[in-house]
Amino acid sequence: TTRELQLQFASFTAIFTGNLALKDDTFTPTDDDVRSALTDAFSGENLESYMGEKMALLRINIGALVVKDSEGNAIGSDSGGVNTYGAVSGFLQTPLTDRFSRAGVMFDITAKDFPIRITSLSIHTQSKEKNLPLELSIKEESYVGFEGDEAAWSTPVQYTLETGMGLGKLTPIPADTFQSFTVPAGQTIGVYVTLTDGKGMLMGQTTSLGGGRTENALVRIESGSSIGYRFGQVNKNRAWGGQIRYELAT
Repeated sequence: TTRELQLQFASFTAIFTGNLALKDDTFTPTDDDVRSALTDAFSGENLESYMGEKMALLRINIGALVVKDSEGNAIGSDSGGVNTYGAVSGFLQTPLTDRFSRAGVMFDITAKDFPIRITSLSIHTQSKEKNLPLELSIKEESYVGFEGDEAAWSTPVQYTLETGMGLGKLTPIPADTFQSFTVPAGQTIGVYVTLTDGKGMLMGQTTSLGGGRTENALVRIESGSSIGYRFGQVNKNRAWGGQIRYELAT
């Protein structure tokens, strides 16, 4: 359903034009429903962040937001008052603990009601060295049962981390080189991320499979097993420490 809504403020009117993608065909949001959600969003600091975390029932792909003055003239930017927003985005971070150090780790990412695209990934390194080599592989469905099956995984993508940030800090894969991947709605992707032999990632311990679960309304991370380089010794019940950034995919 495509709708145009007007939000009236003290000195201007914001006109929203966009597409509502319904999670459930039995739910039909009224203009008042959407107007209320957008009004709440405008009162916050970041529209995309609000919608990424709070709009679990419906998804809004924003086309443009046009702000007009009382005379009906577009105001607010050099592009004629039109502010174009990107995809709804967010992040999910697991606890950064340091009980164990191992070259690699496997964990699962599950998209809940909507498909998500993983746009960046950060890890928790022991080392503070420069130019740390890192490899990342993925597989359809969970990593569980495939910790030693190299043939089940994609060809590893090679990265170089500019500098390991060390204990308690995130070390990101450079954004300009990260190769994004999509997790379909309701499905799980296994992730295997590893430094080379002799370089350690810091991680915690879980009491059982799935005990290292971190989630929000859109995505879930479940840890995990530590893996010696490459597809080496497996230690189960390990909690990956790191962060993923994502956007809603189409």
